[in-house]
Amino acid sequence: MSSSSRSGDQLGEALRVLNEHRASGALSDEQLLARHPDLRELLEALLEDSPASAPQAVRPGALVGDFELVERIGAGGMGEVWKARQRSLQRDVALKLLIGQRFASAQALERFRREALAGARLRHQAIVGVHAVGEAQGVHFIAQELVEGGRTLAHELRELRELPHPPAEHWRRTAERFALLADALEAAHKAGILHRDIKPSNILLERNGAPKLADFGLARVEGELELSRTGDMWGSPFYMSPEQAAAQRVELDGRSDVFSLGATLYETLALVKPFDGDTVTQVLTKILADDPVDPRQHRSLCPRELALICLKMLEKEPARRYASMLEVAADLRRFLAHEPIHARPASPLQRAVKWTRRHPAASSSAGIGAAALIVVSALLFEQARTAHALERSNVDLEEQRARAARGEEAAQESAALAERNAAEATRKANDVLALSTQKDLDDLVNAAARLWPALPDKAPEYEAWLQRADELLNGRPANAELGLKRRPSLAEHKATLAELRRSARPLTDEQVRADRESHPQFAELERARAELLWRSRMLGLEPWPDEQQIEAELARETLPEDAQQLNRIAWDLLNPPAPRFGDEVRARVLARRALAAADDTQRAAVRDTLAWACARSGRLDEALEQMRLSLAEPGGEQLRKGADDLERFVANSRDTQSATRREERDELADLVRAAEHAVAERRTFEFADSESAWWDRQLSQLIGALEDFGDPLNGLASDALAAPFGWGVRRRLEFARTIEARSIAGPDVSKAWREAADAIRSSARYGGLALEPQLGLVPLGPDPRSGLWEFVHLASGEAPRRGADGVLELSEATGLVLVLIPGGEFWMGAQAKDPSARNYDPRAERGEGPVHLVELSPYLISKYEMTQAQWQRLAGVNPSYYKPSVGFGTTLEHPVEGVSWSQCVELLERADLVLPSEAQWEHAARGGTDTAWWTGDERDSLRGAANLADQTAKRLGAPWPSIEDWPELDDGSGLHCKVGAYAPNGFGLHNVAGNVWEWCRDGYDTYFYARPSTPDPCAPWENASHRIVRGGAYNDGASNARSAYRDVNPYENSGVSMGVRPARALRRSDAKQAAPR
Repeated sequence: MSSSSRSGDQLGEALRVLNEHRASGALSDEQLLARHPDLRELLEALLEDSPASAPQAVRPGALVGDFELVERIGAGGMGEVWKARQRSLQRDVALKLLIGQRFASAQALERFRREALAGARLRHQAIVGVHAVGEAQGVHFIAQELVEGGRTLAHELRELRELPHPPAEHWRRTAERFALLADALEAAHKAGILHRDIKPSNILLERNGAPKLADFGLARVEGELELSRTGDMWGSPFYMSPEQAAAQRVELDGRSDVFSLGATLYETLALVKPFDGDTVTQVLTKILADDPVDPRQHRSLCPRELALICLKMLEKEPARRYASMLEVAADLRRFLAHEPIHARPASPLQRAVKWTRRHPAASSSAGIGAAALIVVSALLFEQARTAHALERSNVDLEEQRARAARGEEAAQESAALAERNAAEATRKANDVLALSTQKDLDDLVNAAARLWPALPDKAPEYEAWLQRADELLNGRPANAELGLKRRPSLAEHKATLAELRRSARPLTDEQVRADRESHPQFAELERARAELLWRSRMLGLEPWPDEQQIEAELARETLPEDAQQLNRIAWDLLNPPAPRFGDEVRARVLARRALAAADDTQRAAVRDTLAWACARSGRLDEALEQMRLSLAEPGGEQLRKGADDLERFVANSRDTQSATRREERDELADLVRAAEHAVAERRTFEFADSESAWWDRQLSQLIGALEDFGDPLNGLASDALAAPFGWGVRRRLEFARTIEARSIAGPDVSKAWREAADAIRSSARYGGLALEPQLGLVPLGPDPRSGLWEFVHLASGEAPRRGADGVLELSEATGLVLVLIPGGEFWMGAQAKDPSARNYDPRAERGEGPVHLVELSPYLISKYEMTQAQWQRLAGVNPSYYKPSVGFGTTLEHPVEGVSWSQCVELLERADLVLPSEAQWEHAARGGTDTAWWTGDERDSLRGAANLADQTAKRLGAPWPSIEDWPELDDGSGLHCKVGAYAPNGFGLHNVAGNVWEWCRDGYDTYFYARPSTPDPCAPWENASHRIVRGGAYNDGASNARSAYRDVNPYENSGVSMGVRPARALRRSDAKQAAPR
């Protein structure tokens, strides 16, 4: 421990002793000093700095400004936390005090100020709120939200370590908590704040277990100076990211917090730290060099999905972690909803690459090749050795059997031994084949990632790939002529695992229960059982709980007496939009209590709750009567819609003999029985020897991976559409086989291409362009307003129809519509210096110049921003934050958002598309104009053409400062709108101003933009950390939506306003087109 750490600890101890002394008053100051000679110097200074008679003395009853101290609830090296009463507002708060300030360094004071600043910026249910900040009588303080209970996650983890295994609900509760914490940190990151000190002791737990993130004292606040220079380290070593551990301050971003939250999640799952050691140096070395072991090796009941999410958060390289806390929260909620998560285990190739990056001295390019050769050679050698052992053991077996037949007792014993040796050799041979299968599976998965786009030339590769996949799943006999070894089938691997598990130790009754309760389907099974019982009760097949018994149970509980609070508890037990089951009678009893305590203004709502409780517990007539009375109460008319819903529910519930309702109940009973069978299957196995345990894990993982791989609904080897690979390989093969006929070779489409080519060649707008048929596209004809030709992209959806006015009619099924933009020259950029020069704009910023002439070849760019439906059809998942399931009135026809540059590049490459260059984007967005916006130079011209921050958003509660930049604007959209909802520009493109930001292909390079332009310019992105975005968004002002406005973002940023407008280069073999006339 450093001397500074020791002195900090001594100061903390001195502060604790002094405050206990002040609180008790039992000793004089001289007696105190005599009792603590080791702290005498510090105590003398503290007594001088803060005499007991001074107003700032820290003891119960003392005043610090508006706050009266009640009791101390925590202490640290430089301060204390007290429960205090704010006298002006009569509320309890947690008051954090910085005391002993003569010893507080400038950095300590800065940390205290920074915590206050960060907390004041943030408002989130999972962040401890800051009420007030100040200084009174020389004592600095922060008044924070008081989290009742006084427990932290660190306290809970200490308790869990004392148990034989975590309780069954631990895994889901952990996922729920960390999803909330990820939400909180996402809000902090959006506010420009990095926490940088996430750890269990900084996560407070409310009485109901909900988490609250605290202590932003080390936070990096955007716009503030750093606490330290590069080379200094801040944070708790056990939870530091590799970037922090290496003191790479400049490179820190939100992914550093992702790592720290992952380290905290790991400790919560495994109940050990991911990186531990005797010294700080040891810990930091492990963070930089070692991968954490799978949490399941510490806690075998930990769900595989949670372990994978945790390990992805703990990737050494920031680019391999989740790009944002939003992605972390989304994957945790996929786990909670029993949906496929995005995190995947690292393949052997990825593990090898990571090792070589961390051990460069051991891995030159030749070394990597040698390492690969060693691995494969070792595998083949082991397989040959075990095969030879098997052959020898079989020979020995036959010899021993022959000798046994001659009645030799010793030979019989030898024969038995040979039997065992043969069985062992067979098992080892199968084990090696299992390892070989895993390697081949990883090879196939990696190969599939490269087999894009799905075009005809890929069909032979798809067929060969599917043949190898079939052999992995269904096995393959040995073929000596072809040099092929036997390949076990998935069924054989399962049989091997079953045989191995027969040697596992039996489980105790408690272990059996824990095994079942940790099953991913257990929570859903419990809910289904509750619903089955409720349906049976509604049909009169089972009795309802006795109301008097419920009353007796409630009498033993501490419940509020307030009618509104009682009503809320009762309503939460019912929750008609997403029904809960099993507490209907309890809700009815609580609602009656609430009704007895309600006043005139509350009775309507309480009777509404009681009506639903009666209906859901089979008292249908009473339900209708209570609803009638509710509507007659003051304010009851506002409940008319709920009354209509209740009447329909009662009507549907009247006939207890309804065949339909009984069939629904019986179908649910079948599902419950199937789920019970699945949950009852044993999932936890313990072995007497470590080798068997290791093979159990290997075979389990292999079988799970093969089952996922071959799943007909979601597997990579199927025709499925699923994340993270998008199209299954069988679907790609089908598309590759048919796309030529569907897009260019069929009789109808070939005719359409001839007509399109003739029209475009004769069009002055296109300068005599000789257009060849474009594989994967189908002509839609020219836009009636712009005159430019448009084409549908078949991989992303169906062709839209044109209405009577020639305007395209869009739906969720519509594919991308690409506009053929003429080539030629245009003036790019804007300048604010010379009103008489080109592209003058008084709002222009330095990075938008110089204005320069750009030459572009003809190209294709999407008429609309890519929709959520189109992304989902290609990727198998909708990454948008504002997706239909979230609410807010969004549909799949809204633009996809929440996508990073890297995600866009990867997906578009699959679909034979690209991001537009910055020059292509601006040329298309201008639509032939040279004004600030394509609509003109005045922002009023944007009305009806742009979706920006406006009064609609303000009415919905949006806090965006940009709303006040143009307070008169009310464009009717509070968030992003459907594509095509606003007027198109001169090229027929919609929403090039506002709606969502649009990624460009270019890396950010200030010098490239200023250099003389070459034809079709695009700034290199390979070594750039940031990329260009254009167009502004629904939460931005008009200035950011100007045609020349340039913004930059880290390429992994996937914010809720980041979208994409795909482009595509023309395939042609003719000479350059003439300049357009």
